[in-house]
Amino acid sequence: MYSFFPAIIAVLFLGYGLYVLKQRGSTPVTRSFFVLCFTTFMWQATWAVLFQVTDPDIALRLAHVGYLMILFLPTSLYHFLVSITGREQEYRLVYLSYAVAAVLALLLFTTPWIVSGTYDYFFGPYPKAGLLHPLHVLQTCVVVLRGLYITWRAQADAAPRQRIRLRYCVASLLIYLFAAVDYLCNYGMEFYPPGVFLIFISLGILTLATVRHQLMDVSVVVSQGLARLMTLSLFALLYLGSLILLHAQFPGAPFAADAIIGVLWLILVSESYAPLRRALQGLPDRLLQGSRQRYRYSDVVQALTEGLSRHITLSQLAETLERVMAEQAHISPVRLLVREGIAGGHTELGRAGFFLWDTRACALEETPALQQDHTLFQEVTADQPIGHYRELSAASRTILRQHDAMCAIVVRLEGEPLAVLLLGKQAGFVHYTHEDLNLLELLPGQLALALDKVHAYARVSAGLARAGKTASLMTLMNEYQHELKAPVSIMHMYAQSDMGEGILREEVMTQCHRLLGLLEQMLRVLQDDRARDEKPVPLNAVVQTALRLFPPRQAQISLALDPAQPMLLGDADDLLILCINLLKNAAEASVPEKPNLITVTTRSLNGGRAVSLTVADTGAGMSPAQLREQTAPLASTKAGGSGLGLKVIRRVAAEHLGQVRLDSPAETGTRVEIRFPSLASLRQSEAG
Repeated sequence: MYSFFPAIIAVLFLGYGLYVLKQRGSTPVTRSFFVLCFTTFMWQATWAVLFQVTDPDIALRLAHVGYLMILFLPTSLYHFLVSITGREQEYRLVYLSYAVAAVLALLLFTTPWIVSGTYDYFFGPYPKAGLLHPLHVLQTCVVVLRGLYITWRAQADAAPRQRIRLRYCVASLLIYLFAAVDYLCNYGMEFYPPGVFLIFISLGILTLATVRHQLMDVSVVVSQGLARLMTLSLFALLYLGSLILLHAQFPGAPFAADAIIGVLWLILVSESYAPLRRALQGLPDRLLQGSRQRYRYSDVVQALTEGLSRHITLSQLAETLERVMAEQAHISPVRLLVREGIAGGHTELGRAGFFLWDTRACALEETPALQQDHTLFQEVTADQPIGHYRELSAASRTILRQHDAMCAIVVRLEGEPLAVLLLGKQAGFVHYTHEDLNLLELLPGQLALALDKVHAYARVSAGLARAGKTASLMTLMNEYQHELKAPVSIMHMYAQSDMGEGILREEVMTQCHRLLGLLEQMLRVLQDDRARDEKPVPLNAVVQTALRLFPPRQAQISLALDPAQPMLLGDADDLLILCINLLKNAAEASVPEKPNLITVTTRSLNGGRAVSLTVADTGAGMSPAQLREQTAPLASTKAGGSGLGLKVIRRVAAEHLGQVRLDSPAETGTRVEIRFPSLASLRQSEAG
């Protein structure tokens, strides 16, 4: 029974060491870690056998073999810590410690000065300390304390993630120190050595960290791994203590008594394991991080995800980011520097610098804060999108200091930098917590998607502003001649009348305002010099993008998209504007007294030679007279409407060789169908 725990620990550590070598390859860190695991394996495996033997001579030989590993174990731990901290100057002390351990090992096998015999304890034989055994105890204290010191010093200058990892190395070393209580058994004090459990917890932290996250991911190792180890060790110690107490009080207790105790402990474990583990989980974080303002990582992630996915303007995005980081994660200040092309909706972002977004003014500051050739963009790469203050060069640190920031996050999309996020820290604390670092690692991907959406919205908005501006001057004058002639004719008639001066001035001014309004609308239509970019466009994707960017608020949507994915040849931005105008018109046809269902349908027609896009609503509909008026320029059924919406739809459809069919029975809704030639039919025509 007493050999069970040493045997299990021996097997675990041998497996850990071999797994690390296989997964991570042979490096100074993995080799030193394997030495640490192997010495632990040999020590505990020997003890597992030792506790079972009864022959004094065999017990003494096993005690010598086991103590050989114990002599080298503190130095192997020291060696491992030197490897992970990168303190190369410490290697001479490591080799010196190995030399001292080798001398003690020689004395172990040639003299009784290290182990002078064995004690016969209730759990089995145990080594008896010799004359020079205190020298080994002293060496253990020195190398462990030295390892503790260099690890503590290393974390002060390390990068944030490595700093937290090293802090938990310090925590594991402190636990390791308590394992020295086993030495009391070498001096005649009879109790089952608890150091096996403490060594298991201490080295288990390092082991799980190395296996799972290349030296200590805090959430897995501490919050989960350490909590489980502490919980299981506590139950194991209590169970072992109850058995020892039973056999001490009742030496002849039958096996049934052991079985009853085992069943009772199984019930206790099943009922109390989960709440006890939850209580222990996060305890090291609370001890090491002190009075920080804590937060739930999942809550902040949810708030960021919802906020960034919901907003489609740069102003809303920046405001949400700043609010969530400051109010929920307690990280401030938050500074967002973006390319001018993102806010302006330019197709090409250009080489201009990154401008600071002013959340209060909802605009970019005029002075470029950062140029794209700055060294920050060479240091903070696509593979490592987060640059912490201590890791950056002097030039990059200057940028961070200007904004009172501790880290810079470069947000990229397909390798192209879109923005730079500069973040401060919690007030009064120099370092980030593990939750902070997890949050920082989440931001580049989330912001890339959000900024891409913002840029797409800005491009569409700019496209809508340019949408009706491609008609030629002559065509436009022909369409507007009636509207322009009317106010001019009226003013000419007033000039020849004998009406009073006041009335005449008022009437002329009214017609002048009308004329100026028409001229302003005409000028807006004239100023489009954007070249169309024709390429294959999936119609279903255009519809889905339009619904994502401009979801109708006052109507329900029903989609019936052709699974064959009909393709067009044309300009994706223009087709997107067409879809948005169709959805906008259908949504604005809603009436309060009945629900409006908008049905969007795509179909392949005539054996794939044509593609149909239909948007039908169940809104107010139009009378026959209103339907006829839709062919007139600037006609609109909406109060205050410009009439440009349907004009844009007809223009884009005509540029893509499409035909618009408008059907709107009064009070039953409106149905707009546009039929385009398909990509396949156009290519077939070109080939023919």
